[in-house]
Amino acid sequence: MKKPFRFHRGELNGYYIQKLLLCHNEAVSDVIEELVYQADFQWKLEGEVGSNEMAIRESDIVGVGKFAGIYRPIQYSENIGNSVRLTESHLVNGQERSERGLFVPEADGFGFVRTEQDDYPTDITVESTPAAKSTLVPHGLTPLGYVPYGVNIFNPDGSIIPGAILSTPPVDGTPYTEYYGDNYLYLEEHFTDAQKIMSLDMFKKYIECLMRIRYNGVSTKEFLYITELLGEGYIHNITISQTAHYYVVNYSTDVFSSIDNKTGRLGTWLAVCAQKFKLFQLVQV
Repeated sequence: MKKPFRFHRGELNGYYIQKLLLCHNEAVSDVIEELVYQADFQWKLEGEVGSNEMAIRESDIVGVGKFAGIYRPIQYSENIGNSVRLTESHLVNGQERSERGLFVPEADGFGFVRTEQDDYPTDITVESTPAAKSTLVPHGLTPLGYVPYGVNIFNPDGSIIPGAILSTPPVDGTPYTEYYGDNYLYLEEHFTDAQKIMSLDMFKKYIECLMRIRYNGVSTKEFLYITELLGEGYIHNITISQTAHYYVVNYSTDVFSSIDNKTGRLGTWLAVCAQKFKLFQLVQV
């Protein structure tokens, strides 16, 4: 059996010399990667960077926030808002119509499918999916399970707990709700709030808004700037009226806006306003 350090017996050839020199590069490879990141990263997220740029890490955004005294808030948002949702009429080919649609949880809004009665002879529920839920259940559809009164079937993130759903109705007289699957909104008398950390893209804008106001001061101009930055048109129809001791700010939300994370955007906007615009009383109309 040869000894591990046999090259000391005169076998120190080019192979061993090369490995001996290159091992230093391997030893500091993580340092080199960090230096490349520090040289190339930008204050941008994945999908926003260019070809020669690198997105900033989530941990670094959190670190920048801590350095500035800004921490990532916990947001509370409803995971269901009852099975019946009312929408405003919308324009189709220049005509104002009131049609049925499918609710898209990811976009916090409806996507309308039917435009003319003759163009869509079947019921719209056949188009429902877990990503585009129907508010109505077709007549005669067999329930997939049953939820007894008082039983929580939702995880903190809003997902379903399969074990909480019974395969047969309760036999002791307990009231229950039918469960028809993820293609349909859930009919509940009460709903709980889902607790989650503010999403990374909203936290990044949250830092930008607070730091901008910190250095530029509180003004109507900055209020409108953060509203556009966070809402991107979803928060609109803003009017400001003055009272003796404060300002009343009326605002509306555009249910037909195509932007994503509407609930998160509104929650972030409200959080910034609560911290920096203490004389503004926000009223949704």
